[in-house]
Amino acid sequence: MRRAVLANVQGAQPRLAPLQVIGMTPNALAQQLAVIGRLPDGKVVQVHAAFFVKGLRVYQATVISDDPSPPVVEVFFGGMKFAP
Repeated sequence: MRRAVLANVQGAQPRLAPLQVIGMTPNALAQQLAVIGRLPDGKVVQVHAAFFVKGLRVYQATVISDDPSPPVVEVFFGGMKFAP
């Protein structure tokens, strides 16, 4: 999934950080990715994506914008959780 995100926006040199989502199944590959890339029309965008698992399901949450507000991105990813 990470490779697909990077390929879709022709992104290179992503910044990766560990990710913890409340209620997720612990997994060393749970990460948040940030990269600058281009859409098919050539528009430059920033992509922030999170990858994590719950049981046998893999999840991806993504923010794509030409100028995302860092606080909005933080609130979006920080607010993710699974119901008990």
